[in-house]
Amino acid sequence: AGESVDDQFTYVLSVDATGPKVVGQNPDGIIPTAIRHLDVAFDEPIDAATFTPSDVLLQNPAGETPQIFSVTPLSEAEFRITFAVQFLNGDYTLTIGPDISDRAGNLLDQDGDGVPGEVDDASVNTFSILRESLTVTEATPTVIPGALDFVDVRFSIPIDANSFGPGDVRILGPRGRETVTSVTPNGDGTYRIQTARVTRDGQYTLRIGPEIADPGGVF
Repeated sequence: AGESVDDQFTYVLSVDATGPKVVGQNPDGIIPTAIRHLDVAFDEPIDAATFTPSDVLLQNPAGETPQIFSVTPLSEAEFRITFAVQFLNGDYTLTIGPDISDRAGNLLDQDGDGVPGEVDDASVNTFSILRESLTVTEATPTVIPGALDFVDVRFSIPIDANSFGPGDVRILGPRGRETVTSVTPNGDGTYRIQTARVTRDGQYTLRIGPEIADPGGVF
């Protein structure tokens, strides 16, 4: 004992006196749909117990502050903030902190002045919702040689695929309502409405909706 380097005790420790910062938000910028959550990222692991709904303030274009339902860790440094669905067009302000700490107990130091936990260390980010009305902008084909098996449609904005099914479609022709068998995404932003094969000549009317929603759940 005590005769070799292997008998030495080695202990490595680190000193962390730097407060964390918010470094990312998703989605951000101009958002084309309604939203019901935002994901935020910090520059280091966060003590999840210090980041709760009371640390978040969201203000919408009407000056209202929607209820924050939950803050859920996605990883050591990423969190999902969930709130009542927001769909008003205009500018939003998301304020986080400053009473959120890293695992060493350092509070948020968003301004990087080395004095964490000050009022101006809260993260403040502005983003916008610019949501178009949800409409059908395209349906193809319009003239069908032989038989009708399907119609492809495109919407003005992305939709929640789970909100669009055969029950949301009516095809009316010379002998009444035709059978819609399925609705599936094509992968290029369009949706295929599959029908039982229709061979009778005549004019057919396609009706879609109204209970089809965008990803935020807004019709």
